[in-house]
Amino acid sequence: MWQLASKWENLEQNNIQGARDFLLKGLHRHPEAADLYVELFQIELTLCFQATSDEEKEKQIKRADIVWRNGVKNVDSVSFLFKLYDVAIKYEADLSIVSSIKEEIWSNNDNKDVWVFIACKEMEGQHWQEIEEFVDNDTNYSEEIQNFMGVFEEALQRFPDIKLCTQFIHHLLGANESICTDSQKITAVKKAWYYGHENALLSEDMFKFGIDLLKAENKTSNENLLELLNNTSSNIKQGRFVWEEKLKLSKSDDNKMLTILKNATQILKVDDAVYLWNYMLDNTTSKATLKSMYKKFQNCENVVLLSLKPKLLQKTYENDGLKAARELYEEMIKSPPTQVALHTTMIEIELSQENKSAKNIRKYYECLVQQHGNDNIKVWMDYMKFESEYGNVQATPNIYRRAIGALKKELVDQFITTHTLSKIK
Repeated sequence: MWQLASKWENLEQNNIQGARDFLLKGLHRHPEAADLYVELFQIELTLCFQATSDEEKEKQIKRADIVWRNGVKNVDSVSFLFKLYDVAIKYEADLSIVSSIKEEIWSNNDNKDVWVFIACKEMEGQHWQEIEEFVDNDTNYSEEIQNFMGVFEEALQRFPDIKLCTQFIHHLLGANESICTDSQKITAVKKAWYYGHENALLSEDMFKFGIDLLKAENKTSNENLLELLNNTSSNIKQGRFVWEEKLKLSKSDDNKMLTILKNATQILKVDDAVYLWNYMLDNTTSKATLKSMYKKFQNCENVVLLSLKPKLLQKTYENDGLKAARELYEEMIKSPPTQVALHTTMIEIELSQENKSAKNIRKYYECLVQQHGNDNIKVWMDYMKFESEYGNVQATPNIYRRAIGALKKELVDQFITTHTLSKIK
């Protein structure tokens, strides 16, 4: 409320002295209020700027100096110091005040936020002499970029932190074109990324960004990319991206892809492992590889195996033909649980043949209803539809009675209704 009253006096009533009085009273009641100190500091600097004599100006400089120093005594926050500095620069405060605030900020260099602040100021062309020992002058970058990178690299040595490294790269990406060309920016970003990679300071998203950048440049060989992917930190290896990229870079070597899949399955969450196995299935046409895949993923968790069975069956049919698909299906159903999609995939394969084998399809439906017939109305309806269209119509009443006996009690009425409506249609 004191701050609002001060703003009203200053902006609405054009009474800067009245605004100053409100802030002084406010600070008397709230001596730790950072915002009030910042507002008062601004007003003192404004009055300094408006001074008509050297004597009056000197008086205001002293007042401004007292305000920020009292604020530092009562407000223990580096962000408060940053605000004071920004105000001092904006209002073109006396150099002695700016220098004193800079010294105060530097005295807190055990705080990593101070390094980020100073680095960003260097990029804006506001120089800090204390950082010169960290700067490499043997580069092709502008002075602003050189200083920025020197500060951040020193900061990362003192505070090896993933978020800090992310800030390093983000700020470089946002560098103004007036201090670096696009080519220089890309080179600087790559240098920062490699530093983060070599020191295990990249987040998963930032690692992905770097790999995508290198691939887009098309200057890094697949072997070097694989080396980067293999030498990642443990937190990144737990993400899917690394393993997916390894598979993409190893497309020409099915055995290598299988090894990658096996290793990934031991580390990744089930959903991510399933995704990778599906990717492998989508990108292989080798009969030997498909067979090897089935043997390998038999050792995976049941959820992984269960979700892949239908797709592997379909791929086997597409690559090896009907006989191979039948043999694989027979092998798969020997190790339940199976999913509905496994049986329906095999049924669809048989139905797609010019000479349909009612005997085989009936066998698949029998497996389907035996394993899923107690809680799935549709499998019974589909079985009856098949017999009506391709098999033995006289067998449908028996299937109907079996369904009523096999389904859970709460599903029987729904099944009868569904069956009746299908007859009407």
